[in-house]
Amino acid sequence: MSHPRRDVTLVVVAGEVDLCTAPQLRDKLLRAFDSPESTMVVDLSPVTFFAAAGLTALIEAQAAAEKANRRMVLITTVRCVDRVIEITGLSTTFRRVGSLAAALADTTPGCAAPA
Repeated sequence: MSHPRRDVTLVVVAGEVDLCTAPQLRDKLLRAFDSPESTMVVDLSPVTFFAAAGLTALIEAQAAAEKANRRMVLITTVRCVDRVIEITGLSTTFRRVGSLAAALADTTPGCAAPA
């Protein structure tokens, strides 16, 4: 985890996210809410494989964000992540952007994509 700005926690996820690694991702994301920053940016651009278990971890993290009145923004630039989100019909559930700069510039309230 890093802090590109005082109010932002950045979590970079790399490699394969599958049944074996998704619990670690979930724990890492939930721990990120222990810090006082109002926004968590999850960079999924280095991910090479993304299974349904990873999606479950994101859903749990988003629920925690909403409960804590925090924002969660995903950086999704790879097909393996976007495809899972879109196929499951969750494309409007997550706030997704294409870069860290876009995530930092995004002032849309809440976690989900704007209607």
